[in-house]
Amino acid sequence: MNESNEAFTPQESPGVENPVPEKPIETAPPAPEKPKGIPKIAWIAGCGCLLLGACVAVAALFMYFGFPLFGGDPIASIVPNDSTMYMGVDLAQTQSQNFNDIVAVAQELADADQNKTMAESLDKFLGDELNMSFTQDVMPWIGRHGALVITDANFANNTYKMMFIVESRNKAKADQFISKFTAALEVKQNRKFTQSEKDGITYYVYKSDSDYEQDVVMARDSKFVYLSNSQDVVSKSINLQKKDSLSGLTGYKDALAALPKKRLATFYMSGEAVVDSFTNVFNQASGLSSPYIKDLATKGLSGMAMSLSVEDEGLRMDAATVYDETKLSEYQKEALATKYLKPTTDALVPEDTFFFLGVNSSKSLSSYTKIDNPLYSSDVKESFDLLNKQYGINVQDLLDVLSGEIAMAIGPADDGLFAQTGNVNMGITVLAGTSDEKGFNDWFGNVLETAFSQGGMSTGYDISDAQIGEYKLKELTIKDSSQSVSALIYGADNNYIVLGSSQSMLESGLTGTKNLTNNEIYHRTWAAFPAGSVPYMYLNVKDLMNFLVDNADEFGGSDVSDAQKRLRNIPIVAVSLNNTTGYVRGTTLIIFIDKNK
Repeated sequence: MNESNEAFTPQESPGVENPVPEKPIETAPPAPEKPKGIPKIAWIAGCGCLLLGACVAVAALFMYFGFPLFGGDPIASIVPNDSTMYMGVDLAQTQSQNFNDIVAVAQELADADQNKTMAESLDKFLGDELNMSFTQDVMPWIGRHGALVITDANFANNTYKMMFIVESRNKAKADQFISKFTAALEVKQNRKFTQSEKDGITYYVYKSDSDYEQDVVMARDSKFVYLSNSQDVVSKSINLQKKDSLSGLTGYKDALAALPKKRLATFYMSGEAVVDSFTNVFNQASGLSSPYIKDLATKGLSGMAMSLSVEDEGLRMDAATVYDETKLSEYQKEALATKYLKPTTDALVPEDTFFFLGVNSSKSLSSYTKIDNPLYSSDVKESFDLLNKQYGINVQDLLDVLSGEIAMAIGPADDGLFAQTGNVNMGITVLAGTSDEKGFNDWFGNVLETAFSQGGMSTGYDISDAQIGEYKLKELTIKDSSQSVSALIYGADNNYIVLGSSQSMLESGLTGTKNLTNNEIYHRTWAAFPAGSVPYMYLNVKDLMNFLVDNADEFGGSDVSDAQKRLRNIPIVAVSLNNTTGYVRGTTLIIFIDKNK
């Protein structure tokens, strides 16, 4: 990581207290004749106390007990390898000023009370609900690692088994907590827990006789404390052989290898779970059920992992998707083997661009095999043919002239479409590499002619030549009875397709030396990313908020000013695409935190 980045280096500041959790919203019972459900106490008080609260309050814990900073996740070795989802936390990663800085920014965004610690809030909550104390009943035994595990999930039927597992460093005090916690639930909820022993493990079990609440199971095995809705899943974890655990799963190991070693939180989903989630979201969003889309998303996918980590620059989020080579189509193998290249389009947009999104692939779209290629599937071909018949737009012809690079930039501009029609001083530029300049110019000219002649547009238009530096382009002007508006500057030249709403923005990018690559903040942003990554998305939050304030009349004056104030310590958000080995795809997102404020 680049430690010379002055804009993002931390400063010495007093410790920041943890945010105050919102009290859960009371909900009415599903039906009058049904008993009041226990999940509110068991899952919110118990799980929140054991895991979520510990994640943010544990910084003080480490200060007193001095836990080791490094080490592997032991919980992954007691989780079945067929689990649907795993989310683990490493509380040692909260031992830094960087973590406190991130908490302070989160508090500001949430408008939380900074005068009350999470431990104090949990003390009050547990005191009100169960006559217990977080600092006295939980902190003396809780260890470094915690995890939420979901198994046997059926997303369509909304059924699942789950367990919270928390590492303990004091077995006796952990046992005291379990006994006291279940006893408090009995008093407060009038729910009877039974105790049973199996293989030397004492289980505390509440069996629900209602469809509106779940079972509650608590147990401790060695240094691990369990809270679950299924005794079977706890027993399976306790008796699990390490070779059958998540830590021994190839997809899990390959995905984690693409993530940072020092992780505050780790999230993993099996390939099947990712596919089911994607399919459900797609079906609900579109109202359709497409076997083709499911096939495309599922083929060869073995798992997906994400992580959160705390860096000098701010909060880092990484994601890695892993594929099984033996199950991939020829097209997928080609696509996954394609390397990401550094964009060249960032040298063609202005220095004051506040949003840039660009990808540069080592292969063009038309160079991939047609076998199993989604762009040449029967479903897509049918859609393209329908669009061509109805509107005279041949999408396939456009895809054939594109190379592997495409980008979009947004920045300030006092001329062009948005300034003239919306009174917003903003411009947008779209750039793409092309292997056939004439092909694109002919294609786009046909699209414009079709839009104005067959699209029923009543306004007139004019197309004129527009020379910008070495680029020979065209300008589209829309006319009506009252005014003429420069709507678009377009064309293909010097191996690039250019579409822009603002001539001044294009002139600054295509002809000037003050382009985005000359921006010092832009350079320092990418210096913070891991080796093997290339720029993908850059958002200068500070400049964007300044732009919104300058145009506050159009975007809402007081709301914009309030947002600018809340975001003042987040100058940059950026995403990179990571070139990895094997059939793994990875990305990194960093939310930069300005510690100099």
